[in-house]
Amino acid sequence: MRNIEKYMDPNISEQELHELTGKLLRAKFTRDKKEKWAEILEKEHHIRRGEVGKLRVASRNPLRTWLLVAASLLLPILVYFWLWVPSEPSASQLAEAFLSEEKMPEPQTRKGDVEIEALAQQATEAYNESKYSQAIALWEQLEARNSMTSDDYFFKAISHLRLDQLEKAIAGFQRIRSMSAENPKFQQETTWMLALSYLKAGQTEAAKTELQQVVRDGWRAEKAQQLLELLDKNQ
Repeated sequence: MRNIEKYMDPNISEQELHELTGKLLRAKFTRDKKEKWAEILEKEHHIRRGEVGKLRVASRNPLRTWLLVAASLLLPILVYFWLWVPSEPSASQLAEAFLSEEKMPEPQTRKGDVEIEALAQQATEAYNESKYSQAIALWEQLEARNSMTSDDYFFKAISHLRLDQLEKAIAGFQRIRSMSAENPKFQQETTWMLALSYLKAGQTEAAKTELQQVVRDGWRAEKAQQLLELLDKNQ
């Protein structure tokens, strides 16, 4: 009350009046601000000050209210870790990644019948330009004329795999494997591609058999081992 009485004193100087006015306004501003935040805490979080000035929960179930407040503070942290901590890929996803980075040798053209040679050349060009459907159609024309080589069958199977035509890809790679006695070319590559095909098709046990063979062969052994470990972990 002393500041109020001094403020009402008719003999107060102009400087004192100025200083006292600022002090009274600041005090009112601080009081209004405290009251505003006290109202927010009580309405939104059910918290208000007790008789001795300590915070208390205005609820019949204070533990539940405090848990809700704690949860609201932890939620942003949990969301951050859920969104940003990378999860381990599945074997199928890893197989897809390996397939996307796989660079197979391009099919070679061959000499012979002019018409057959032209079809083979067109199929090769379509494959090299990633026009897999077009390449498959051309190889099918060659197949109808009994003019397919083991190389043709290999790249035709890869084309099916690139197009996610998994049943046809698997059948194609199995056919190449059956030709190993007459032509051992691309046999290790076939085992690796067959393993990736089985994984993409969800045929886990068949994929494991092929991956184990890849490890024994040595070609792409490190990647095959990664896939085997991931499959064992997810069992």
